[in-house]
Amino acid sequence: MKTSKQIIAIERCVIDKFNGTRHVSNSQVVLNNGTEWNDICFHKPAQLTVSNSVEDKQLIYTAKLTFDSMSELDSQKYYVYRIKEASGRWLLIGNDDRPYPVTTYTNNHPASISDKQANEYIVSYKNRVPVPQIEV
Repeated sequence: MKTSKQIIAIERCVIDKFNGTRHVSNSQVVLNNGTEWNDICFHKPAQLTVSNSVEDKQLIYTAKLTFDSMSELDSQKYYVYRIKEASGRWLLIGNDDRPYPVTTYTNNHPASISDKQANEYIVSYKNRVPVPQIEV
């Protein structure tokens, strides 16, 4: 059975207000209760790529979430991101430990009104553990 990996929802929480997780396995977590998530309004589809490489003899996973939004989102704080795929699966980018995800913001002012006018956001995250699926 084929499942859709399209990103249909993005939520985030400031690191300071994130209540943490419990690991079920290396690739699955359960969220602790009490975290308040903020929905991000974005132009669908968003793109998530997860890759791995060996750096200094250690396996490193890199996640890159790219999305466009007409909103101006704060990119100067550290956030944890919760992403929902069309299949219903939730993924977690970041946690309350370093290294934190880094959000890069690009404010577009196009030369033509037919060009993309939305702001572009790129969330980058590197860690020694893979991007976990959230058990619901």
